[in-house]
Amino acid sequence: MKLLLVSVLLLFLLVGCASPSPSSVSSSAQSPSASDSASASVSPSNSPSEIASPSASGVASAYDGFVFKTNDVEIRLGEPAAESLAAVGKEQKYFESASCAFVGIDKTYYYDGYEINTYPVSEVDYFLSVVITDIGVSTMEGIGIGSTINEVKAAYGNDFNQDMGEYTYKKGVSSLIFLTENDMVVSITYNNDAALEGAAH
Repeated sequence: MKLLLVSVLLLFLLVGCASPSPSSVSSSAQSPSASDSASASVSPSNSPSEIASPSASGVASAYDGFVFKTNDVEIRLGEPAAESLAAVGKEQKYFESASCAFVGIDKTYYYDGYEINTYPVSEVDYFLSVVITDIGVSTMEGIGIGSTINEVKAAYGNDFNQDMGEYTYKKGVSSLIFLTENDMVVSITYNNDAALEGAAH
């Protein structure tokens, strides 16, 4: 039941509170620059963005969660997004909508075979989720679209929650969800559980 609530909340966050304007889905040329986001202040205490975000001393706390890697850039859920997004490179498409759970704008960056979602806290964007959608992109452990559930278990073990064809692994602040059909992976999602569960309260 809890997994269903988190999944529904994530879908709600990504859809947004209202229908997007015609300009809200666009090519990468119209997306906000990394420097714009990076110039904003660090989020306040006791917010979901505290997960693995820099401390007052400027030293990042130890990250405990799943990591998605693309173009030699590690995406860590709950960390500030601007610098890593700039290093990943230009997205193919960009979408934004008013956040229903946070104050500001939820953003989605679409790349070849995956998408990255961010959420706002005090005008700073943090990583909310990563969704692998196509063949050619895989987890750091080598699992991708088309992998078998036995390959998933061999890579991640048997400590998972199963709901029909959905297999969920938990690690620290994050979850890694493999959606399967006929025992083959059709979608992979990295979630920032701390942010999603905090938004649900």
